[in-house]
Amino acid sequence: MTKKTELINRVLLENKKDIYEMIGTSKVIDKIFLRVFYLISKWRLLYDKLDKMQNADVIFAFSFGLGKNDSLGQTNRALVYVTRSIHKKTSIPIFAQWEIAEELKLVGIKTSFSAYPKKGFLTTKGVVDQFLNHDKKRKIKKVIVVAHPDHQFRCGELLKKLGYKVYFPRISEYLPKDGWKHFNCDNFGYWKDSAQPWTTSRKLYIKHEIYTRINSYYKNEL
Repeated sequence: MTKKTELINRVLLENKKDIYEMIGTSKVIDKIFLRVFYLISKWRLLYDKLDKMQNADVIFAFSFGLGKNDSLGQTNRALVYVTRSIHKKTSIPIFAQWEIAEELKLVGIKTSFSAYPKKGFLTTKGVVDQFLNHDKKRKIKKVIVVAHPDHQFRCGELLKKLGYKVYFPRISEYLPKDGWKHFNCDNFGYWKDSAQPWTTSRKLYIKHEIYTRINSYYKNEL
């Protein structure tokens, strides 16, 4: 048993009585507790194979971090590569956040829709809203989510909440043979020189992501 496992077990054991007393007092509290616990503890996904993803209507590509002066950034270069790889294998149309859409355009791949900032920072929920608002006739039912692996879950949960079927490709399977290193990122896909500090390392991003997931839950987005 690792020290981390021992610590988790000790915390759960020490607070077991408080947890049971709290969630046992109300079905509403029970539901809130279980949902929030799920949102902060879920990091591994069930990934879909290419043959299954062929049933999707569209690829939704989300960006992650930025370079200086709003340039693409290395993690996004990797996500562009992944988006291209899946598109070439499936011919499924692409909806992309603007950073990825601009780069795809440079390599001759046209996106069916691109999400751009309108007022200030463009959040993940803002990207989803733009994607779905563009689909006015509600033809989209099944979506492939291309995003940074630690961001992928939240992108998918936002869509599931709205009733969409979501497919998760394993991002690493669509990268070059040398993986994230090909794009000067660490083994987890983080680029240390990103202009958005929370996307420079997994240690910083996980803290940011947990806060965002909980905040999104209380906004009824997740």
